[in-house]
Amino acid sequence: ATVSSTNTSPVTITTCNFASEYATLTINSTGFYTFGSSITTDYITITDPSNNVVDHGPTPFTTSIDSIGTYRMHITVDSSCTTSSGCRATTVFYLPGCISTTSFGSATIGSSNTTPQTFGTCWYAGEYAPLSVTGLGTYEFSSSISTDYLTLSDTNGVPIISGTTPLLVQINTATNYQLHVFSDNNCSTQNSCRALSG
Repeated sequence: ATVSSTNTSPVTITTCNFASEYATLTINSTGFYTFGSSITTDYITITDPSNNVVDHGPTPFTTSIDSIGTYRMHITVDSSCTTSSGCRATTVFYLPGCISTTSFGSATIGSSNTTPQTFGTCWYAGEYAPLSVTGLGTYEFSSSISTDYLTLSDTNGVPIISGTTPLLVQINTATNYQLHVFSDNNCSTQNSCRALSG
């Protein structure tokens, strides 16, 4: 299969991959990709063409691909590399989002916050706010600049959801997250103040 940043819905690699085989992928855009198997307990290992491990984990598995080129997606039953001859469908898709490495401030929000809570009034595009979310439910995150692009990620910087402000998010796990702000979906930075709230 060949994938890039335009493939934001699952692309079928094959409909019959055994848990002992690998599929060859050509990845034409850097960023985060999610790899999956129709058998929800399968284990996925991504390697380069020489079988050097890039990353691995249980399906569905998201990892950062830092350079374009050819990769291999290995399927096994578990992390011990147990094999199986049963068919499973395998997929891959690009996970959009802009991730920054510069933290600024922090916030704690919960389901008791019924009106928007301002996290700060001078965030730059290209920064992120560490968030502690204490309650489950739907949250709306926004920037005072209506064209800003927001990404909610886990604490490792793996995107969960992204979009132009305001960003509606269903929080199903009360834990720590990161809210990243950029001036557009090309991940452009900008050294001018904007307020973030949620």
